[in-house]
Amino acid sequence: MNTFIGRSRPFRPLAAAALLLACALLAAPASAAIYKWVDDQGNTHFSQSPPPAKQGNKASKMKLPGVKDNDDALHLPPEVLSDYCSKIRSLASKIAGQMRSGASADGALTQSHSDEGELLAKQIIAYVFGFKASDASASQLSNLVHKQCMNGAYTAHVERYLERKYPDGIPESIRRPAKGKASKGTQASGKSGTAWTVSNGFVITNNHVVSGSQTLTLIRSDGTRISARVAGRDEENDLALLTVDDPGSLPPPLALGTSAANLGTGVFTIGFPHLDLMGRAPKVTEGIVSSQTGLHDDDRYYQISVPVQAGNSGGPLIDMQGRVIGVVTGKLNALAIFQRSGNLPENVNYAIKSKLITTLLGNTTGSENPRGSMQPTGTTLAELTAEIRDSVMIVLAQ
Repeated sequence: MNTFIGRSRPFRPLAAAALLLACALLAAPASAAIYKWVDDQGNTHFSQSPPPAKQGNKASKMKLPGVKDNDDALHLPPEVLSDYCSKIRSLASKIAGQMRSGASADGALTQSHSDEGELLAKQIIAYVFGFKASDASASQLSNLVHKQCMNGAYTAHVERYLERKYPDGIPESIRRPAKGKASKGTQASGKSGTAWTVSNGFVITNNHVVSGSQTLTLIRSDGTRISARVAGRDEENDLALLTVDDPGSLPPPLALGTSAANLGTGVFTIGFPHLDLMGRAPKVTEGIVSSQTGLHDDDRYYQISVPVQAGNSGGPLIDMQGRVIGVVTGKLNALAIFQRSGNLPENVNYAIKSKLITTLLGNTTGSENPRGSMQPTGTTLAELTAEIRDSVMIVLAQ
């Protein structure tokens, strides 16, 4: 799993609580484990993987609130999600109206009278109040919230909502799809993420996407399914190198960047978020390198403004020369930060740097040099996407 840690100074209590809740994984469904540990210098760390072996420390394992373990994950049928998101939209409209009338975020939450209303309000209030300085109307904001909900956002409390809706017990069809009724492109159980060819015969994704799985399947853009297996892992840096029996069945490898990306570098990713809702077509999002380091200046990561969601895990972070400079790994939970500090961080996401891919390649294959990498010639986002998209695949892990 990806690791977000502090290095040089201890956490303040508020920051510790916020970051503990803020580190969100991007596989679908996500793992819920997080660790607290102390290094040899006495500094406290929070991470989503066990502490580095060289520290020799034992970690206490905790749960991230609002995230279910993989074996308990809900699989919402479209009609159930639509009903849930309609209630989200109605409440978002009410909260937006209160905001426009001058109410504070705490005040708007207090005015959400029913238990159910308060439960749902906690998910959306940070987003709505993020538009306080904009001219967006209550109707426009509620429609934005509804669209995000239908794309899979705002589901941290969906199980508690369903428990109220179904007092006699949540139907098994919601906890698990009926046999043979799994959505196209997904499996009845397991995880999905994004993967891409890194060298002839080898594919990269996040380790948290494939960990604990017995069957791995890659799906190419033409629908071809390829059985894969793990060839090597770097658990500390949340990377997994997959291989296949027939290297010729894989699309061309993407080129890796050989130098660090500058602050402000334009980047984009191609991935497969929320397969059940958004479908199997690849999704492209773009942004910049916001920082050359991750949380607490962790130099293994880039902080990026590229929008990512569940299912983008393992996707390539690509610069405008068509070179992969990192692997999309995690995101900051804006609501968790808002609830604890009153500040609303916007679009804070993370990617592990590509130099760690070459290290994993070397440890696994004996050579850090990828074989057969394509050299894109496009100069625009559309041109680069057209050249690169077929090398990016869905990975299903059961």
